Amino acid sequence: MHQRAPLLISLAVATSACATVTPLRLDVTAAVRGIRAIAVLPPHFTWPVSGVEVWAAIHHTSDGICRRSRAAIIDPREITLPGSRLPPAEKFWAATDISSVASRTGLTVGQVLLLQPVIDRRTKQVQIQGPRGSVFAKAIEYHVRFDLLIGAKTVGVVNTHRSLAPLEAAIMEDQMLVWVDAIAEATGLLATELKRLQLIQVELPTNLREGVASMASTSLPGLSSPIAIPDTLRRLTEMNRLMGIANLKLRGRELEKALDLQPGLRVTADGEGLKAGDLLLSAETLPLRSPLTLARLRAAGPVHLEVLRGNKIINILLEGL
Repeated sequence: MHQRAPLLISLAVATSACATVTPLRLDVTAAVRGIRAIAVLPPHFTWPVSGVEVWAAIHHTSDGICRRSRAAIIDPREITLPGSRLPPAEKFWAATDISSVASRTGLTVGQVLLLQPVIDRRTKQVQIQGPRGSVFAKAIEYHVRFDLLIGAKTVGVVNTHRSLAPLEAAIMEDQMLVWVDAIAEATGLLATELKRLQLIQVELPTNLREGVASMASTSLPGLSSPIAIPDTLRRLTEMNRLMGIANLKLRGRELEKALDLQPGLRVTADGEGLKAGDLLLSAETLPLRSPLTLARLRAAGPVHLEVLRGNKIINILLEGL
């Protein structure tokens, strides 16, 4: 019997709008076939970013994979990280409490695929022929890479990229949309492979959304929150960007009120003992930041919730799925 190759995913994408995708045919090792859930690690950017970019990378990676594959996801904000620096992916199990988080749904180190998103921005000078001769202008490339590990061992990688021509780079106000699009391509390809595995399958709640305070703040070391920006104009600009990405229409006093609330999950419709307007603070003592956390816990059985309703904190039991 011949030996299977490790999981290796390569996605080559042409320039911006008219992208072409050429996926390779993949083989999955026995080790990869044993995974039951995906842990999305804190994203690594190669340039200084704010909490808006961090939230966007976490959200589009986690949500994209789950919606395409229904795979159980561990959100990076569930994990307690040491000090002021993010540990390297290969040391994540030893340096954090991810083992404790995973064990709440009966998962061990060999059953969790670690996914480290890396977003890299590169600039280069390109020669453009104009009516008065050639000139040099700046083009930009965004490279998105998912490093995949089981424990401390690398088992694969997903690569995507997008290119911006000089004119596009000059006029595009928010280039986040470019690398977010590359993340979407990467999650789509990875999710196709995950469907071949025996992952914990989850049901995404339709009546919950991440609270604005959860989006606007970050507990990740070395990453600033947009609400902590001292300059008023820049802070408002960042918050408007965040609302646009989250597709929320909050402005002025509505936004200020939402930011004053504790981080958690906002209930948008009544159901299962929950009422519209409730704020879910924790599940099985885990702080709730993403609906994906609750989806994973419910797949394992009944879940005890701590809920803020009005000015009172109450406890509610949700039955497992």
